[in-house]
Amino acid sequence: MQDYSLPRTGDTPLKFRGELIVEQAFTSAFILECYLDSNDQLQAGDSVIRATIGLYRTEDGGFIYHVHGRYAPSLWPKYATGRLETAKEHRRSLRHLERL
Repeated sequence: MQDYSLPRTGDTPLKFRGELIVEQAFTSAFILECYLDSNDQLQAGDSVIRATIGLYRTEDGGFIYHVHGRYAPSLWPKYATGRLETAKEHRRSLRHLERL
């Protein structure tokens, strides 16, 4: 077990003691004909999102889901979000994912 402080955009960091169960990084491309860059100039081309999703088990038996990522080019700011679920909520989420 170790102490974590995970960033969340527009919120306080999510602080807890626990362990990382699994973490997955991925990259996905969005096909865009054009977009406005950070200088409000019209550009053509695709955008790519790079994100990391993690699942943690807390010391008291709960679960933390956390995702953070960024877009390239920087169409939107970096983001991070996370939430705590009880073991019961976690099982319900997994059943929902299995049906999908």
